[in-house]
Amino acid sequence: MTKVLPQEKGEGQEWHLGNKYSADGKEPMIKKKKNNRFITFIKQIISIKVILSALMVILILLSTITILVVTYTLQVNSIDTTSKDMGSLVEYETLEFVKNQLFIPFASADGFVKRVQKNYKMTTDPTTWKMVIDDMQSVLYNFPLSYFSFTSKDDYSIGMINNYEKKSVELEIYYNGYYYTNVPIVNDSYTVNLSDEKREYEFSLSSMIWWTIPFVNKKAQWSEIYATSQNVTWLTAYYPSLTKSGDLDFVVTADYAIPELRKFLKTIRISDNSFVYLIESSSSNMIASSVEHDTLYNYDRTYSPYKIRKLKLSQSSIPEVALIGKDLEKKYGTDLKTKNIVKNEKYFANGKGYILAVSDFKDSYGLDWKILIMISLEDFMGPINTLRNVVLIVDAVVLVGSVILSVLLGNFITVPLDKLGKEMNKIRQAKHVKFNKYTGIFYEVQVLQKHFSTMTNALDGFMKYVPVEIVSSFIQGDESSFELGVSPRKMAVLFSDIKNFTTICETLHPNQLISILGKYFELTSAAVYRNRGVLDKYIGDSLMALFGAPEYYEEYDLFCCHGAFEIQLALKEYNQSLSLQGLPTLYTRVGCASGEILVGNIGSTYRYSYTVLGDNVNLASRLEALNKQYGTNIMISESCYNSVKDDFLLRFIDTVAVKGKSKGIRVYQIVARKSLPKRVINDSTSLPKDIDSYGITPELERYCDWYNNIMNLYLKKKFNEAEEEFSEFAKQFSGDYAAQVMAERCREFKRSPPPSDWSGVYIATEK
Repeated sequence: MTKVLPQEKGEGQEWHLGNKYSADGKEPMIKKKKNNRFITFIKQIISIKVILSALMVILILLSTITILVVTYTLQVNSIDTTSKDMGSLVEYETLEFVKNQLFIPFASADGFVKRVQKNYKMTTDPTTWKMVIDDMQSVLYNFPLSYFSFTSKDDYSIGMINNYEKKSVELEIYYNGYYYTNVPIVNDSYTVNLSDEKREYEFSLSSMIWWTIPFVNKKAQWSEIYATSQNVTWLTAYYPSLTKSGDLDFVVTADYAIPELRKFLKTIRISDNSFVYLIESSSSNMIASSVEHDTLYNYDRTYSPYKIRKLKLSQSSIPEVALIGKDLEKKYGTDLKTKNIVKNEKYFANGKGYILAVSDFKDSYGLDWKILIMISLEDFMGPINTLRNVVLIVDAVVLVGSVILSVLLGNFITVPLDKLGKEMNKIRQAKHVKFNKYTGIFYEVQVLQKHFSTMTNALDGFMKYVPVEIVSSFIQGDESSFELGVSPRKMAVLFSDIKNFTTICETLHPNQLISILGKYFELTSAAVYRNRGVLDKYIGDSLMALFGAPEYYEEYDLFCCHGAFEIQLALKEYNQSLSLQGLPTLYTRVGCASGEILVGNIGSTYRYSYTVLGDNVNLASRLEALNKQYGTNIMISESCYNSVKDDFLLRFIDTVAVKGKSKGIRVYQIVARKSLPKRVINDSTSLPKDIDSYGITPELERYCDWYNNIMNLYLKKKFNEAEEEFSEFAKQFSGDYAAQVMAERCREFKRSPPPSDWSGVYIATEK
C-alpha cells in the first residue's frame, strides 16, 4: 500500500494542499474521472474507414444470408422427405427378407416331418435310416440351412452339418447312449460305422436342449439365440412330431445361421453413416446389424446353455448407435414389445442428425423382433453443405475485396489523421516527438500537420527546462498540477556538489568548462533517472534530485542511495578520462535525507516552481556539505540508514546536529553496496562499466566494523582507547580523514571532558 504522511498543519504554517488525501490521511485521494473507455471505443468505431467497410460488409452479408437460408430450408425439407421415403423402402425390403429367411427352417422341417410320417418307418436299426438320411441331405442342398437333425424317442439322433467352407455335408450320429465320429458324405455316398472304436463320448437325450424343450412344450418354436464362437450365432427351429396319444415321437430341428442376416444387412446401401439393426423387442438386445465391426454379443463358454452374453443397443461399440439406443431407453425403456415407437423421429448423436424408421417382425413361432433403420442426415446434407461452402467462399472473396477497397479508400483520409493522433498521444505521455513529415494529400490535413509540428518543437524545448514528469501531469490533465500549494509526503532528497569548483573554473577556458560540466551533469542526471529519481534543478555546479515525487513509490530512500552510489561510480570512470587528458578531475560530495517533506508548486501567479521544502530538504543539503569535514563523498541521514542498512555496507561517521539544529542525528557513509537496484530506466549509453558490481571485500568489511566499534568506545566516553584506535585506524587506512578528525576530538575531550549528560552529539558550526 502506498504510504503518505497524513495532513498536518504546523503552528504558524498555512498551505494549500494541491494533492488531496483520504480521511485517514494514509493515501492520496485522487479524483477519479468517469470511466470513458466505452465512449472512447464507440468514437473509434465511428470512423470513415470503419463505416465504409461496415456498410459493404453488411450489404454482402444480407444477400448471402438470404440466399443461404432460402436454399438451405428448401433442400432440408426435401432431404427429410427423401430420407423418410428411403427408410420406408429399406424397411419393407429388410422385413421381407427376414420373413422369407426365417420361414425356411419351419417350412423345410414341416415337409420333412410329413414325409417321415407318411413314407418312412424308422427303427433303431441303422440299416433303415438310409431314406431319411438321403431326404435330410436333399433338404440341406435345397435350403440355406446350416444344420438339420432327426431325433427319435428311441434314444438315437441323426444330424447333418452343412459345411459351407468345405462345400461338403457331414453326418453325425447319436446312438444307444454314445456320440459317434462325423461321417463325411462324398458324392452322395457314406458309410455308417457304429463300432466301439468310433465312439467319442456318452450321450443322453435328457442332456440335449433340442430334445428337452420340445419334450416339455410339445409345439413348434424357435430356440434362444446361441453361439458356437465369437463370430457365429444360431437360431434353431424345433419341430416336434407327436403320437396320437399326444406323446413326443420324434423332433426335427433346422438351424439358421444369424450371420446370414448380417450378410444381407450389409448389402443394404443407404449412405456411408446410415445403419440397419435387428433387435429383440423384449430386451433391446442386438441380433444383427449392417455394421461389420460392431460387437453385438460376447461369446462365453461358461455361460450355459447358450454360451452368449447379449449386448443391448445402448451398448453398441458404434458411438452414434449407442447414443440413439440410450435415447430410446430413456423414452421407452428396454422392453419394446408393447411400445408404440414414433416412426421417422429425429435423433441426434455426437452432433449428427438421424431419422429412425422402426418396424416389427413377429411370427407364429415366438419371434418378436424390431428392425431399426438409422438414416444419417449428414450424409444427405453433403451436397447442400458443398453448395453452402461454395457460396460462402465466393462471398468471402467478394467480402475481402470490398473490405480492402473500402480500407484503401478510407486510408487516404484517415492514415494521416491516425498518425497525428498517435503523435499527440506521445505528447500526452510526455515522450519526445519529432514530427516534420507531412503525409496528407488533402490541404486541410497538411495545414494541421504543420501547426502540430511547430507545437511539438516548442514543447520539446519546454521539457528541457521543466522536469518531464511535471510536464506529463500538465498534459494528462491533472488539475492539481496547476494549483499553487504544497502537501506533505514521505520521500527522499539528494544534493550533490563539486569540490573546489571555483578553483577549477579559474583554470579552464569557459568553453572547456561548459563541456566538462555538461558531461558531468549528463552522467549524474542519468544515475538519478536510472533509479526513479526526478531532477529538480541545477544550482551552479550543484544538483538537486527528488525520489518519491511527483509519482509516489515504495523504497524511495533505497533508490536515492543507489542513485548517490552510481553517481560516484560514473565519476570514477569519467575522472580517469579527464586525467588522461591532463584536465582537473571532479570530486563530488553527495548528501541524502528522507522523511516528511513538503512538495508541490511554490511561486506566484507569474511563475510556478515544482520543488520541495522542509527540514529534511535542508538536512540533505547540510549532509552534502558535512562530507567536507569528514573527508567522505556520500553521507546519508539516520532515516535513510534505517531503510537501507541491509542493502549497503555503511560506516557510522558521527552523531551531528547540523547548523541551525540543536538535536543530533547519526550520519553514515555509504562504502559499498550489497544488492543491485530494481532497474526502471536502462540507458545503456550512460551506464558505468562496473555499475552492476558490488565491490564488497573482507578488507572493506573490516574497515567499517573496526570504525563502528571505535565509535562505540567514543560514545561510551572511553576517549583514551578511542583516540589510540582512531590513530591506528588512520595509519592502516591511508590517513583516513574521518578517523583523524575523531582522534583529534578525543584528544580535546581528554583535555576538557564533556559534561555528564553528554550524548555524543557534535554541533556543526558550518553549513
